[in-house]
Amino acid sequence: MPGAVEIDPTITLRFTMRGLEMLGDDVQIHALQAASLKDLVLSARQTSARTEAHHYADQIITAAIPSSEAPKTDEVRPALLASQPLFGAHRIRFGKIRSGARISTLIRKAATSGSEAVCINECARLADRLAIGGSNISRQLQYVSASINQKIAYRTDEQNHGTVDQWSTPNETLGRGSGDCEDYAILKMAVLAHLGVPMNAMEIVVVKDTRRRLFHAVLSVALKDRTVILDNMTDELENDTAKRDYAPLFSLSGTANYIFGYKGGDQNLTASLGNIAAIAPGAGF
Repeated sequence: MPGAVEIDPTITLRFTMRGLEMLGDDVQIHALQAASLKDLVLSARQTSARTEAHHYADQIITAAIPSSEAPKTDEVRPALLASQPLFGAHRIRFGKIRSGARISTLIRKAATSGSEAVCINECARLADRLAIGGSNISRQLQYVSASINQKIAYRTDEQNHGTVDQWSTPNETLGRGSGDCEDYAILKMAVLAHLGVPMNAMEIVVVKDTRRRLFHAVLSVALKDRTVILDNMTDELENDTAKRDYAPLFSLSGTANYIFGYKGGDQNLTASLGNIAAIAPGAGF
């Protein structure tokens, strides 16, 4: 039997013989939580079958589906602490870094003017689909990271662009459907910024993966009690202290670029400034 379902507070869906219809001009279907909608449709079908069997007329079925909310970000620092070690290394503020310079400009702009500077159109639509409001931030971070890992195919810059190192915008990566490690990190940063994670709490970090002997890039997010890493090599959310094979070289954030050094004895060992321009995430060393 046809019926209507009222979605608290303003969304109304009508079940008809043709399927599910929306009432109202400004309903945003992506605001519904998919799991709740699936359960609702199943419940409506079962109720409709029972109604037909008992010859009831115009049975009305009502149910409430929680609307999507922004993820809770109170566990995230408003900005990373420059004094906080990352992968056991210490940050040293640095000037312009040629690798990723175009993306660095977008990150700085987004930090001052809003996420629209780095996440619009397809990126924003993806972010809306990946929002799981009401959950803790760790769950949201892990879901975004795993979803993008699965959505984007890994291809080197050489394969995609015919060059050793090229950093892509989020929509360029989504348009191709492929990218290498820094492209995953940039897209994750942009999606999370759209979802309300402070830009200044995140940074794109280029590391030496000493086990695989490759340069690599990941996204770092500063929580209040720890720093977590979003990595295209795993769908799990891991603390930076657990990534013992990663030696950070430089990072790009909304407030500054950094290189990294290690304190030991009378000497600080820092990244070789002369080699920074030659570092290409995804390439060997």
